[in-house]
Amino acid sequence: MPPRAVPCSTACRYRACRACLTPQAGVVTINLFGDHPSFVRNMKHLNEAFDRRVIALPEVHDGNRIAIAFAGPLLDISFDALNERAKLIESQLGLPARKWVKGLAQSAGVSLSGSFSI
Repeated sequence: MPPRAVPCSTACRYRACRACLTPQAGVVTINLFGDHPSFVRNMKHLNEAFDRRVIALPEVHDGNRIAIAFAGPLLDISFDALNERAKLIESQLGLPARKWVKGLAQSAGVSLSGSFSI
């Protein structure tokens, strides 16, 4: 039997996730089905729960999209700094972190020479 996704699409459920984060700062990452009709509803409810501080990375494989929701103070970080951290992740863990930074810039609609603010 194939695995089934657990529904987590209500704003109430996402607010409960946010309540688990510290007031100083917190980040939630959620894997969504980007090619499913529930994607728009999930993003709407995430944005409600996280005061519109949500970004979804571009679709990767099998229709998956990672949504990142932020709590705490506003974040403003240069893509240069993010790329430096990404290089460290790649060298230590072998994960394609610079690709994630590029996807973040693409989703935010900003140049890699700028900064990510949310």
